[in-house]
Amino acid sequence: MKYEKKALLGILISNASQELERMTEATDKMRQSAIDAPGRMESRYDSSKQEYSYLADSMNARRIELNDALSALQQFDLPENQNSVDIGTLVKLMDESAQKVNSYFVLPAAGGEYIETEEGEVTIITQQAPLCAAMMGLKKDDVFTFIHRGKDRIYKIIDIQ
Repeated sequence: MKYEKKALLGILISNASQELERMTEATDKMRQSAIDAPGRMESRYDSSKQEYSYLADSMNARRIELNDALSALQQFDLPENQNSVDIGTLVKLMDESAQKVNSYFVLPAAGGEYIETEEGEVTIITQQAPLCAAMMGLKKDDVFTFIHRGKDRIYKIIDIQ
């Protein structure tokens, strides 16, 4: 596993920045729709003004989350030469139960995102993810058990970057 962590982080920051831009634009449009929608005085049964307002509020909350995640990623300094799983670690795991290898990048934000690379897919996880919590502090070649969908899964750490 020879991923370039800085390049992966750069891709993630770029993706988050584009998503934030799209969400900001969509939120602004939804707010304008709420303003333009007929109110109770104009239409007795039309509740679109209130519904658009709720949607705009929800979209704004998501926009704030994206902004916070982007800020955390931009301010994050990648550690060098890590020997154990921690924030900033790129981990390659062998799911010995399913005989499948997965790559995970532990970061302070953007959990659940995926980055496609020539070497395969890299999943972003945060320290709040149960899988991450189970492997924090472990080293290369360590084996651990993790309950996934009610079943015990055995994982082996193949590589750490």
